[in-house]
Formats: sequence, structure tokens, C-alpha cells
Amino acid sequence: MSLSEAIRIIGARQHTLKNLSVDIPRHKLTVLCGWSGSGKTTLAFDTLYAEGFSAYVESLSTYVRQFLPRLPRPAVDRIEGLAPAIALQQSRFTSGMFSTVASLSELYPYLRLLFAKAGQLHSPVSGEPVLRYTLEEVVQFLLQQPPGTEVLILRPLSPQEASPEGLDKLADQGYDRFYQRDTLYEAPDYPDPEADEAFVVIDRVFIDPSEVELRARLMESREEVWYAHERRVWVWI
Repeated sequence: MSLSEAIRIIGARQHTLKNLSVDIPRHKLTVLCGWSGSGKTTLAFDTLYAEGFSAYVESLSTYVRQFLPRLPRPAVDRIEGLAPAIALQQSRFTSGMFSTVASLSELYPYLRLLFAKAGQLHSPVSGEPVLRYTLEEVVQFLLQQPPGTEVLILRPLSPQEASPEGLDKLADQGYDRFYQRDTLYEAPDYPDPEADEAFVVIDRVFIDPSEVELRARLMESREEVWYAHERRVWVWI
């Protein structure tokens, strides 16, 4: 194999290794298996990881190096094609009834990070990918709906607002319409917050391409919800 395809270990003599030379493929899952004491840990941790970590530390400034641990350099002629290395600690855990392979191996936090950054979320209802849209993209999508389409701009009804007094206060502030379970309520006819999630109607518009100020009105309504509720907007069509 070429160095672009493999990490090449030449003349490894650490601990039980007897002048071992081997090519380890890049971008592949490689499993080291064998009898206890055959040198699996020595090859993986004491040779490959130790040399990769040491080479990485040498690339850092003197100031940064003082905060990092030092690993003994392995007894090896040379290692070619080496990359910065990460090693997971070998530990023994007492499993519980909710333990999984990921939690016992301490891989769970890394898997969460991987799925959060590289995963693709899909809707459990439609199966379609869940995408993140900007305010402008949401408004543009709504303006493309057929003329006469009813659009509700919503925000969740908070627990503090779910009491009769809280609902009356919202109505006094001009928010006198509410949405719950495909039903639109208008004060003093209020939804039952305990029955299902309820929403405050921020705005209600009907799509009309000829209305010049429609885009500005939609943007203003969405911005009110967008910045008050963690950059999220609820829209019912």
C-alpha cells in the first residue's frame, strides 16, 4: 500500500512486539485480535497512539505543550503516514438496567456529537428531511402559496399565560386569538391549555400577491416570534 492508503509501521519492538512491520489501511475499521499478551494493546496504544500523540504535541507551541501529558516514545524504527491520534480509555464499568453498549464504552457523548453535527434529521410524520430556514425563506415560501391561502403566525402559550387571568391579559394586549387542535379561538372563548398545546396567534393573513405591504407584514410578524422564541417560528397554513 502507498502512504496515502495506509499507516506504515516498521520495526516495532515495544514490550512483546518482535520487530513487527505492518501496514494499517487508512479510513478503514481495523480490528486487532489475538491471545492475551500477544501485543494488541502494545501495538495500538503504546506504539501507534503514543507516536501519533507525541508527533502532534511537537507541532504545538512550547507554551501549549506544558499543559499536555507526555507519553514515552515507542521502540520502533519509524512510522510513516501517521496522523493525529485519539484513544478511548479502557475501563470496566458496572452495568445497570439502562446501560447500553454506547454508554458502557463511553462512546455515547461522541455519538451524540457526531449525530448533532453530521446527522440528518427526518420528520417522523412525513419522513422528509427537516431543514432550517431563514426568515426570508419562510416568507418567500408563504408568498408562493395560492391566492387566498390563510396563514397563521403563532407562538406557544406559556404556562404563566395559561390561566384565565393570563389569557385575559393577552387579550387586553391585542392578542385575542388562539389556536389549538386545528381550531381557532377568539376571546372570550379560550382554548383549554391542559387538553393540548395551545398557541397565541400573532398575525392572521390571507395570501394576496397584489398586496404590496404583505411581505413587510409577514416579516414583521415572524421577527416578533423569531427573536422571542429561540429563533423559531410556528406557521399554520
